[in-house]
Amino acid sequence: MTKINILFFIFFQFCAQQLFSQKKYPFIQYDSNKIIHATDSSDFIAFYKKIDGLKNGTLKKVTIAHYGGSHIQAGQWTEVLADSFQAMGNFKGGGAFAFPYRIANTNGPPFYRSLSSGTWTRCRCVPSELCAPLGMAGIVAVNNDIDASFGMQLKTNEHIQSFTSIRVYHNFNPSFTFNIGDGFPVPVKRIEVQEFGYTVFEFAVPVDSVNFKLHKTDNTQRDFILRGFSIENEDPGFYFASMGVNGASTKSYINCSEFTKELMSIKPDLFIFSIGVNDAQDLDFNAEDFIKRYDSLVSIVKNVSPDCAILFTTISDNYIKRKTSNSRSLATNAAIYQLMEKHNAAVWDMFAIMGGLRSIYTWYQNDLASADKIHFNTEGYKIIGNLMFEAISKSYKSNTITLK
Repeated sequence: MTKINILFFIFFQFCAQQLFSQKKYPFIQYDSNKIIHATDSSDFIAFYKKIDGLKNGTLKKVTIAHYGGSHIQAGQWTEVLADSFQAMGNFKGGGAFAFPYRIANTNGPPFYRSLSSGTWTRCRCVPSELCAPLGMAGIVAVNNDIDASFGMQLKTNEHIQSFTSIRVYHNFNPSFTFNIGDGFPVPVKRIEVQEFGYTVFEFAVPVDSVNFKLHKTDNTQRDFILRGFSIENEDPGFYFASMGVNGASTKSYINCSEFTKELMSIKPDLFIFSIGVNDAQDLDFNAEDFIKRYDSLVSIVKNVSPDCAILFTTISDNYIKRKTSNSRSLATNAAIYQLMEKHNAAVWDMFAIMGGLRSIYTWYQNDLASADKIHFNTEGYKIIGNLMFEAISKSYKSNTITLK
């Protein structure tokens, strides 16, 4: 092992020790904190080799997508994962997907803030709000003003501080034009990529914010539809696409007509599915239908990125209307294990780690979950994120190719 690799190993071990030195809780089943692989784990071995390639400089970017409902939309769980993956090599590059949730009048991840003016309405991939063609984010912001604006600004965070390009995912409506506002301090190159549903802006030097001016040129067609941003920079690192919609179930993303086209633009190396809590809340939950819907989602991912590793998380323990323990979670999670073998995937068993049925109440009693007994609070999501990354890290280190 070279001196550089020795130093890297020491640094990684230090980061891991710092990360996993969290408070221990007697009700958390730490022995269950592992990645459970299907009989065929070749896709995960390929993913781990890509991490090796990122570390040794033969790859510049590894892409991870994390999909779910409200657990994911808030961004606290995925923020821990993004920080932790970047810490594997002290990376600051790669990139992130960022939907401007605040423009759509809802909550979002903490690493950026949304910029906007004008009147924006939202459509989401839930039955009550299906009103526009949706993309991979499962949510859009719609505008019909003569003049408006939209953009984003990075906040202080540990995984990306600047970007040299931004993709704006949108419909190509000839009744609207948009561009960066006057006075932008660096030269910009604009390229329209209608095939994948976005316009990309490339900057001569890294920036940490951008704002676009939107103008309606005529009334021929209604609706400028904004589907999100993808930011990247030229440094090596992990690209993290955290996409969640409050109330989303496995039915939800199947209804997104632009999902496949937009996912082609990021081609994930690891796809984490954390969908199912809202399915289990349905009185008519049927395991066979649940598996069929998940089959459709996995097929979309595999058609876009055939060697992508798939990681399912079992659903968290949850209550119905705050009062009744949801026993349908057991059938939901049994189905997820079937999906693991069917798709040569892996499972991180959050349900077991939490403590199983009725465990969310214990998390609530210990100030780690919300009173609705479905969601965690900030500290709870940090614990979930740290535990999940610890499991991935242990699996990676036990399967990785030794760097020469």
